[in-house]
Amino acid sequence: MITKESIQAITNSVLENTELFPVEINVKPGNRIVVYLDKLEGITIEECADISQKIESHLNRDVEDFELEVSSPGLTQPFKVKQQYFKNVGKDVDVVLTTGEKIKGKLITMNDNSIEIEFLKKVKKEGSKKTEKILTKENINYSNIKSTKVSLDF
Repeated sequence: MITKESIQAITNSVLENTELFPVEINVKPGNRIVVYLDKLEGITIEECADISQKIESHLNRDVEDFELEVSSPGLTQPFKVKQQYFKNVGKDVDVVLTTGEKIKGKLITMNDNSIEIEFLKKVKKEGSKKTEKILTKENINYSNIKSTKVSLDF
């Protein structure tokens, strides 16, 4: 049986000395293998095809049949690894906190523990029932983030 761990090991080996990084690896029933890859400048179809061939060369269809898909994670998918935060510094993102609060703003910086996001926050004016929006920067620990996606506005 093909395992997620074996595909992770093969993928890590294939990606050595490249700028590519794994985002997510799944092995679904019927040996349907899905590998999502990315790099800071974005990944091309040609790179996905090349990595797919290299991963497939480590597997033996005579021993076990499988289906292999190698692609980028797509814009609508939530971030899975910290490299995706780094790749998207300076871009607008939608962050959902573990409390359920949603923040839409610009990803300013990131480090090993947290991100900094700049956004318009509604604040009640003192002595008034009206609210105003003020530009705010906030550090958010990864442990407090349920999901983050690139913000798509049309």
